[in-house]
Amino acid sequence: MFNVDGTSLKEAKNLPEKINLRNPGILSWCLYDWANSAFPTLILTFIFATYFTQSVARNSLLGTSAWADAISLAGLLVALLAPIFGAIADYRGSRKTPLAAFTCLCAFASTMLWYTEPQPSSIHWGLNWLIIGIIGYELGMVFYNAMLNHLVKKNYLGRLSGWAWGLGYLGGLTSLSLMLLLMNRYSNQIIRLVGPFSGLWLLVFSLPLFLWTPDPKLKQ
Repeated sequence: MFNVDGTSLKEAKNLPEKINLRNPGILSWCLYDWANSAFPTLILTFIFATYFTQSVARNSLLGTSAWADAISLAGLLVALLAPIFGAIADYRGSRKTPLAAFTCLCAFASTMLWYTEPQPSSIHWGLNWLIIGIIGYELGMVFYNAMLNHLVKKNYLGRLSGWAWGLGYLGGLTSLSLMLLLMNRYSNQIIRLVGPFSGLWLLVFSLPLFLWTPDPKLKQ
């Protein structure tokens, strides 16, 4: 028999009574929030967004409009796709496999932003990879969040999710600080490195989840 969240009654009974961050599976799950924080912080909000609107587009007004349109389109695509992949996360086998696929997609798209040169001819290149990166990021979160029910009992879901969010917030600040240090040291010409930097950050710090966080099979 299964609960509505997809966990078996036996599995739910065997979940730990309290959150133990010394548990490598739980800590690694939280660390994924640290891993994927660089993409929204460095690319969507601060460094790359500013670079695109001020240096790639013909002017900041057109750049801001194009950037907003791309994010809106990505949001629409995610809204259409997320329920489908949410159902897959709830009723199919491993969540790690699709999570790894979408994580790699986001990391690859981030890396491709390196080729967005400071000229209008790179606008479509940058926006296309931005949309792909957002889709990879958001759909990956569908499978990441689906793992939560299989780590702790229901009354601890909010607390564990909050700790992961806090770690992600710290990860965003850390990645932003490191990137700003690089830019100050090597001048703003290195600003396009923010794409590969975000992709590498995501891959490196998400690895513990794939190694140590349990991913029990769901009902068939």
